[in-house]
Parts: sequence; C-alpha cells; structure tokens
Amino acid sequence: MHRSDGNGAHDRKPVTLRRHDAANVAQLDASRTSAKVAGVTFGESDLEQLAAIREIEVETHSKAGDVHRAIVWPLVREGVVYLRSFHGPAGRWYREALADPDIALVIEGRRLSARAVPAPDAASVEACSAALREKYRRSYSLAAMLAPAVLPTTLRIEPAPAQARAHAPAHEPATAGSKAR
Repeated sequence: MHRSDGNGAHDRKPVTLRRHDAANVAQLDASRTSAKVAGVTFGESDLEQLAAIREIEVETHSKAGDVHRAIVWPLVREGVVYLRSFHGPAGRWYREALADPDIALVIEGRRLSARAVPAPDAASVEACSAALREKYRRSYSLAAMLAPAVLPTTLRIEPAPAQARAHAPAHEPATAGSKAR
C-alpha cells in the first residue's frame, strides 16, 4: 500500500501498518479485485505482478498478536494465487496462516490483505507444483519445494473480504531475515 494525497496520487514510500489498520486496507484493496467464475480473485495487475516477481513477503500473526513477515515465492496458475511452505508444516508463517488465515502479501512495499485457504487437494497441489517448475526451474531450492513432505502445505491465497479483521494488536512486523518459503 502507498500513501495517497487524497487525489489518487501515490508516493513511493511504503506504509507500515498495524493490525488495527487492516480493515481500512481491506476496503482499499477491495476496489482492486475482479469477479471470476469461481469467486473473487485479485485484480489483473496484481496477478501479473505476482506472476512476475520472484519473492515477496507474507505477513502473518502469532496467537499473541505479534506480526511476522517471511520471504516466500508467489505463484499464479490460471488466475489463482498459491503459496507453499519451504519448511513444510514446521514453517512458522505456514503454521500462523493456518491458525489465523487473515494474512497480507507485501509486494515491493505494497500490502495486500489476503486470506490463506488450505489447498491440499491433488488439483491445487499439481497447479502449484507446475507453477513452481515453470517459474523457478533454475533454482537450487526447487527440489525442496516439490518434496512430498511439503506438498500438503499448498495454500490458495484469496483477497481479504472488505470487512477484514476486527481485532487489533499493536505490534510491528518482525524483520524477514530468513528465507522461509
């Protein structure tokens, strides 16, 4: 998300948000979504950016309300956004997304409110794996992302509903120091 002067002009400074700001962010992001046959998805420009960019941050929340960010590989296949945990079920961001599916994708400083939906079904796992093979075919980490133990950590990522999160802990995000795909 970028700051706005109220006239639609945006400067390039990212805004650091606390969880109590999430409802306002979700309202702003709702205008960027488009309807698809299977439901609501991210806007075309967001899908294009997620398909092209190599790494983003996923923002999750602990049970205590602490905000954490981890670096992940965004995947888009047939208009659906996927994430998968490099560390399998033990990955902190993945565990936190399961416990509290209201997450955010941070793309070059812009924050998109989202919802993580477990997608361990064969079709979703294969779509995510195919997107990984195409996008990261030269990465030394690809084999780990296709290992049988991590396949069930496939998540489908959807835009957050307009009335996202009513609760509001006031902790800033931790630094995304590890490659916690």
